[in-house]
Amino acid sequence: MVSAEKLKMIRTHYKLSQIEFAEKLGVSRSTYTNIEQGRTAATPRLINTVAAIFHIDREMLEDDDKEDNSFLNSLIDDAILEKYRKLKPTYRECAEKQLDQLLELQEREENATESPVDQTTSPMTQ
Repeated sequence: MVSAEKLKMIRTHYKLSQIEFAEKLGVSRSTYTNIEQGRTAATPRLINTVAAIFHIDREMLEDDDKEDNSFLNSLIDDAILEKYRKLKPTYRECAEKQLDQLLELQEREENATESPVDQTTSPMTQ
């Protein structure tokens, strides 16, 4: 069974109202509201529709034992990729350079936090 919370997370991730989400899924707002509030179970057809429209693995949607919501990471990745694909080639180059710079900065920051403690300020030398 698909958890109502997962459906709500998908809906809010895409900044859709219950009405907009229901329309995308081909159900009435009241039907969707009942599903999101846990009063009604999502049908297999609805689950398939959510999986197809939002590119989410059906098993991840149905697996309530997994409380991690890692499926949201794929939604975010898809959204970023979709934006990247809309860029003209010259803007893509710029975006790639900026990403490279951010990764370099991140690596420098990580290396700085991993560097050994200065021996002169170490409590062991006092």
